[in-house]
Amino acid sequence: MTAPKPAVQADRIAVAVMGLGLLLMLQPWWDGGLRAGFFVTLGGVIAQTVTGHLQSPKPTAGTRSGGATSERAP
Repeated sequence: MTAPKPAVQADRIAVAVMGLGLLLMLQPWWDGGLRAGFFVTLGGVIAQTVTGHLQSPKPTAGTRSGGATSERAP
């Protein structure tokens, strides 16, 4: 089994950071959790946006977005 690419690992970590921030915001024991959780979640969202763009496929010839082209039936 091969190890995931670094961009995929970073993306998974960013999603975990978002989850941690959500848990911090929703916990009832610490008054500063809402503020800290907001900034942790914000950092995770920014990191996930960046890492999501790092692992996107390169556009191929004849397509705009790099995905499959949509063909219309005559």
